[in-house]
Order: sequence, then C-alpha cells, then structure tokens
Amino acid sequence: MFQKSSGRPVARGLRTVSFVGALFVALFSVQASAYSAMYVFGDSLSDTGNVSLAIPGNPPPPYAPGRFSNGPVWVETLSANLGLGAVNPSLLGGKNYAWGGATTGGLPPPSIPGTSLTQQAATYLIDAGGVADSGALYVVWGGGNDVRAGDVSSTVSNLVAIITSLAGAGATNFLVPNLPDIGLTPDAIAAGPAAVAGATFLSTLVNSGLAAQMPGLALGLGINIISLDVFGFLNNTIAGSPGNGYTNTNQPCFDSGVPSLCPNPNDYIFWDGIHPTARAHQDLGNLASSIVPVPQAAILLISAFAALGGLRRKAA
Repeated sequence: MFQKSSGRPVARGLRTVSFVGALFVALFSVQASAYSAMYVFGDSLSDTGNVSLAIPGNPPPPYAPGRFSNGPVWVETLSANLGLGAVNPSLLGGKNYAWGGATTGGLPPPSIPGTSLTQQAATYLIDAGGVADSGALYVVWGGGNDVRAGDVSSTVSNLVAIITSLAGAGATNFLVPNLPDIGLTPDAIAAGPAAVAGATFLSTLVNSGLAAQMPGLALGLGINIISLDVFGFLNNTIAGSPGNGYTNTNQPCFDSGVPSLCPNPNDYIFWDGIHPTARAHQDLGNLASSIVPVPQAAILLISAFAALGGLRRKAA
C-alpha cells in the first residue's frame, strides 16, 4: 500500500544527495588534476620552446617547432596525463623553465649563458615572488650536458641545492629523474669505445649520487621526492627491441651531418645523436605518469568518498 512520506526523511535524503554530489564533483576535480600545476627545470630533453624563442630558427626543421625532437617531449605527455594541459615555455609566461644546452650549474657552463638549472630555479622564484606553489609538481632533471662536458663534480650537489631552494620557498612535491646511460647514445657510440665507457661511467656516477642523496634530502626537508629511473628505462627499451616496435636502437633517425632522415621515426629510439624520438619521449612520459602518486590531500578526499559509500550501504 502506498504511504505518504513525511518531510524529514525526504529532507535527510536530499541533504545526502547534495553532499554526495558535491563530493563527487570534488573527487572528479582531484582525479582530473591532482596537482595545481607542474613546473619544469631541465635541458633539451624537456625544453618546449625557450631556446627557439631566444634564438629563432633553432633548432631548425625537421625538428618539431621549439623541440629537440620530432614531436612533443616527455613532460608534455606527463602533463596531459595529469590533466594539467599545455607545457608552455617560461619566455611565454609558462611554467617550463627548461633550456636546451643547460647544465646543472655554472661549471661546466650552459650553451646559453644564464640558463643553467640553478639559474632556472632562481628565475622561477623571482617570478613567483619568493613563494613556491605548494600544490604543484616540480620536475628537476639535468646532468646530461654535464656528462657530455666531462665534468660531473658538482652535478649532484647542484641538484640538491636546487631542490633545497625550492623546498625552502614552499615546494613539496618533486619528480627527479636520473640520467640515461649517455654511453648508449649514437654520438657516444660514433666517438668510439673509450667515449662510450667514459659516458657510461659518468652517468652511473651521477645516478649513484642521486640515489644516495634523495632519500635523506626528502626526509630532512619534509618533502616528497619521486625518483624516475630513466637509466633503466633506456636499457630496458633497448633490450626489449625489436619486440616493442623499436627496430633501430643505436643510430639517429635524423643525421644533420649528412643530412639524412629515416622514413619512419617511430622505429627509432633516437631522433638525433643525443635526443629521443617523439615516440620514445611519449613512452617515458607515460612511465613517469605511472609512478607519480596522488598527493595526500587527494588521497584523503578519495578515502572520504569511499567511507561515505560504506555508510550509505549500511544505511540502505
């Protein structure tokens, strides 16, 4: 038999629906973008246009506009996967402070004066008025050009100092990739066995220093440092070929010295003598996305949503 409902249960139900709806909207927002922004400090592996804006036409075609590759670089994939949108260069008011040719500090010097990772971080803090966005993800990746210059004596200490300065201004979430094996690049291979051995040794030396320093640094500063194993990524990608679709793992698709261009860049890991193809960048960006955790605030919100679901089931 139909019974007329009293007002109070209906009101109570409406309040529950409203609360659930608001929580769902908040949860959707968290999932869409768990971080408020992403700031990038790096070299040509992460540059999305600063060099080309400062020096028009560099790098020239067939490089993609503003990229040292044939398409988007890894931080663009990472940002898209995190729901953070375009990764615009800092010279256009964006959050990507990376410059092609950048070293970690003043020695060895960067290709363009004033563009080291140390200076990039300092420029960001000036732009931010000395207060870093505590809800953002900070990508700090450098050292490859230090290795190529043969001087890694200050590489790890420079990266530690950069992270410390950003954390001191309020940054809490960091992604710090290690170096790939520079000895596996076409340029190193072309230079001969001694160059390969030297580049591999210096890459490993930097990575050992990072592995030793990062855990204590995170604990001491009270921050989150996510380590991305690019060394392992490159080695595993080479070992997995050709089953993974890469049929050429040690030659450049584009050789500016000849010049020559391969017919299918997706078959290659390396676009030129040192830089990955857009496909390899995408693979690295997807790997980075898979290890970047949801920040604590988002975890708490998701937990609250799950708990509410449990309460509703009990009440049913």
